[in-house]
Order: sequence, then structure tokens, then C-alpha cells
Amino acid sequence: MKSIKLAGAASALSILFSNPTFADSGFYIGSHVSNFTVGHSLDRDTGTNTTPSILTLAEESDFGLGLNLGYKQQLNEKLYLAGELFYTDQDIQTNNVNNLLRTQLTVNESYGAKIKLGFDITDDFSMYGLIGSTTLDFDIRNSYPFAPPVRQASEDVSEFTFGLGAEYAVTGRFSVTAEYAQFNDAEFDPIPEVAVPGKINANELDFSGFTFGLNYRF
Repeated sequence: MKSIKLAGAASALSILFSNPTFADSGFYIGSHVSNFTVGHSLDRDTGTNTTPSILTLAEESDFGLGLNLGYKQQLNEKLYLAGELFYTDQDIQTNNVNNLLRTQLTVNESYGAKIKLGFDITDDFSMYGLIGSTTLDFDIRNSYPFAPPVRQASEDVSEFTFGLGAEYAVTGRFSVTAEYAQFNDAEFDPIPEVAVPGKINANELDFSGFTFGLNYRF
């Protein structure tokens, strides 16, 4: 009985750590940790002739955890194309104070899709470029430092994303990845100012950072 169990365990391990080569096509699933920076730009219309607007920027970084699912298609001995869906749970909060207007923005999650065009440098190591679309889901809060009222809302913004990455095959099925991605100047319409109903200022978001992942290929 003991020998049967050991044989079964060995068989399971052989399936887990062997079989496909790094250059094979197929589906993969993975998990990742990210460290992203969010920049929130607020261009506030003051309504005066001497200083018609004030531009302020608030930036914050934080870690997040996520999942990804993709398919890799080997085009020839070196080139490959991959499509991937991803989701990252995050908690990044910026605090932008523009004159007397205070805007807090909290990114709760990011998700989207990307396409990777890669080149196998060796049997185990490849590099790739990526393009795609990333959506940020966030909460926004407008207030003044001296008194209520406060206005709050939930928003989301989607933007074209680009970046670079690298992948190293630990075994035939497991690989580790490291990539950098970003988007710039994503415009969104926030909630109106607290003290001036209907007044909406120009707002933009920048999003950039690194992701480190572990993928398993079927």
C-alpha cells in the first residue's frame, strides 16, 4: 500500500513539473503581486482673472495582489503571441489639496486585458512588449478642510496601457514573470465641487508600476 501511494505521488509530481516545453502553445493561469503608483492631477478653475486656474498633483504607491488567465501561441521557433486577462485587488489613496478644495481618491481594483508579443532569447528566458487596456475602479471624495459638507461617489476610468516584461521558465509548467506597465493622462469627470454646485474641474490619472508573477501552464 505504501509503495502504491509513493508511486502515485511521484506520478503526480512528474505531471506537475514536466511535460510541456517553454516554447509550447497553451493556456496558463497565474497569480501576481504588484507595486503601482497612481498620480491624480487636478486643474481647478478659480474663477478669477489674476489666477484663472491652479494645477496640483498628488501621487501615492502601494502593493496589490491579483490573478491572471491567458493563452500563449508560439508563432515560430522564437516568436510568440499571448493574450491575457488580469485582475488586481488594490488600496491606493491619494490626497490632492488644491487651494481650499480637498479631493481624496482611493483605487480599489484594476482589471483589463493585454496582448504580449515575445521573443525567446534562450530555451528558458524570453522578453516581450505589451499593449492593452486597464480599468481603474475608485472612490472619490470632495471636501473642504474647514467644514462640511462632503460629496462622495464611485468612478472608473479605462485607458490604453503599454509596457515591457520578461519571463523565466523554472520548469516546463511553471514560470516567473516581471513586467512594467503604465498609462498616462486618463481624463474623467469627477463629482462637482462641494461649495459650488455643478462646477466640475479637469481631472486626470496616471498609473504605472511593476508586477511580479508566477504562472502555471496546462
